[in-house]
Amino acid sequence: PTHPPPMGNFQTSLRPGGTKNQIVDKSAVYSDIGATQEHTVEIPSHFQHALATFEQKLDTIEESIQNLSQSVKLSAQRCEEKSASSGSAFDQQRKNHPPPPPPPPPPSTESEEFAKFVTTSHLLDWMHHIRDQFLAGGAPPNTKLMKQIDIITDFIRNSKTGTSEHNFDSLLNSEQDEEMQKFLSDALSPKTNFKSSKVSFHTVAKAVLFSRRISKRPSFRSRPQQLYDIPPSLETHVRQVHSFHFDIFQFEKDCPKDQDGHSMVLYYMAQIAFRHFRLVEQFSFDMEKLRACLKEANDNYHPENPYHNALHASDVLQTLMYLLSAKKIRSHLSDLDILSLIVAAIFHDVQHPGHTNTFEQKTQTERALLYNDTSILENHHTTTCFKILYNDKFNFISSLNKNQQLYMRKAIIFLILGTDISHHFTSLGKIKETIIAQFNPTDEEHTLLLMKLLMKCADINNPVKPLSLSSRWAHRVNNEFFLQGDKEKELNLPLSAFSDRENANIPKSQIAFCQFIVEPLFSCLVEFDSTHTICLETMESNKQHWTALLEKETALSSDAL
Repeated sequence: PTHPPPMGNFQTSLRPGGTKNQIVDKSAVYSDIGATQEHTVEIPSHFQHALATFEQKLDTIEESIQNLSQSVKLSAQRCEEKSASSGSAFDQQRKNHPPPPPPPPPPSTESEEFAKFVTTSHLLDWMHHIRDQFLAGGAPPNTKLMKQIDIITDFIRNSKTGTSEHNFDSLLNSEQDEEMQKFLSDALSPKTNFKSSKVSFHTVAKAVLFSRRISKRPSFRSRPQQLYDIPPSLETHVRQVHSFHFDIFQFEKDCPKDQDGHSMVLYYMAQIAFRHFRLVEQFSFDMEKLRACLKEANDNYHPENPYHNALHASDVLQTLMYLLSAKKIRSHLSDLDILSLIVAAIFHDVQHPGHTNTFEQKTQTERALLYNDTSILENHHTTTCFKILYNDKFNFISSLNKNQQLYMRKAIIFLILGTDISHHFTSLGKIKETIIAQFNPTDEEHTLLLMKLLMKCADINNPVKPLSLSSRWAHRVNNEFFLQGDKEKELNLPLSAFSDRENANIPKSQIAFCQFIVEPLFSCLVEFDSTHTICLETMESNKQHWTALLEKETALSSDAL
C-alpha cells in the first residue's frame, strides 16, 4: 500500500507490521541510556481501537485513490490514441471542448480520519505511559531520550493552540540538534524493520506529526488549551502518582496555597486523579464547574484536624490510584466505577469534626439526632457530598445521563458509609464470601463490593506504607484521639479508647490495629490480586518496628519499677 503524503522531509506510515497491543523501543536508537533490554508499554484499549479503525479507513481511502488514478490513466491513454488518429482536427476539438478538470485530491484525508479517532488527550495518555515505563525499566531521568520525550509531550499538549515552546519544523531542520534529527529520521523511515506482534515507539513520533497537521484546523485550535489547573512544579509528582512510595507530605509541601495560606492539596490531587483516568474527556464534564467543586471540597475539610483533613483525603485518593494500577482490578471496573470511587474518596471525610461517632453519641450532637446514632459522621459526609455536587455552581456531573447519575449516587453512598469502622467485620465477611469465593464481574453487587474493598484499603492504608510515612500518620491520628480525650475530660465524660494521652501506648495500639483490622483486609486484596503483595510485606516490617519499640518501653518500665 502507498504511504500517506510526506510531512517535512520524511515519509510517514501508521501501519508497521504486527498487532497493535504493545510498543517497543530499540536500544540501538536509544544508545544514550545504555539500554540493552526492550521496554514494552501496553497501549490503552481505546487507542488500539482507534488505530485499527483508522487503518481500515486508510485502506478504503488508498483503494479509492488507486482506482481514481487508474481511471485517469485510462482516460489519458484513450485521449492520446484518439489524438494520434484524428491529428490536428482532434486538437482543435479538444481546445473548443476541454475535458472537465480532474476532481481535487481529498485534503489531508489521513489527518482528518486520524483526528476522528485519536485525540490529543489519547496521545498525551500514551506518552505518559511510555515515560513511566522507561523510568520503571531503569532509564535515567535526565538523559537526552527523556528530554526528547518531554519535548514531544509538550508539543502534543500545546498543539491545539500552537503555543508550544518547541517548533517541530525547526527541530526537524535544526543543525544544532543532530540527535533529535536522527531520532525522528529513524522513527519515520519507511525502511524501519518493526518486529512482528509489536508496534514501535516510533509510531508515537509519527502520530505527533499527524497531530501537528490536525492542529492547523480552525475547529481544533478553537478548543480550550488547558483542561487542568496543575502547576508545572507538580509534574514530577504527577508522573509518580501511581507509585506505592509516593510521598504525600512532600506533595503537600510543593502545592501552592490559597490566598489565605491554606493548603490546596486535595484540589490538586483530585485534578491529577481526573487527568490520570481521563474522566473529563470520557464524560464531557464542564471543567469550570469541576474545578469549582474540587475547590469547595478542599475548603470543607478542617485544616485544624491533625488527621482527618484534606491531606488525609488526598492520601486516600493517591492510594486508590496506586491500587487501581493493578491490571486485574482495573479490568473489572468501568469508567463510571472509577469516577464513583474518585468522587467518594474526595468527599469521604468532608467536614469531619475531628472526633469519633462515639463522641457524637455521648454529646448528643445535631448530627447524632439527625442520623439516629447510626454511622453519624459517614452519613454526614455523604449528605454534604451531594449537597455540594447538586449545587448549580459545582454540578459537573450534570453531563451524565439519568441512569449514570443514579448508579453513581448509589455507589458513592455505599462506599462512604462502608468506611464506618464499626461495620468493618461485617463488611469483611461479605467481601470474603463474595469477592474471594465466587466473584462474578457481571454482577453489580460484586462490582460494588470490589470497589468497597478498594475504598476501605485506601482509607486505612497508613500501616502498609513505608515507615517514613506510616509513623507520621500514626502520630497524627493519635494526636487527634488525644484532643478528643481532652474534650471528654472537660465534659466529665468517660474516656474513649486510645484517647487518654497520659496512659497512651502508641506502639501497642499500632500493633493491634495492624493485626486485627489492616492485615485481614489487605490479605483479601492480595488474594484477589497478588500485585499488591508489597503492602503486606511492608506492614509486617512496620509491625516489627513497633514491636521493638514496645519491648524497649516495657524494659524501661520494668527497670523503673
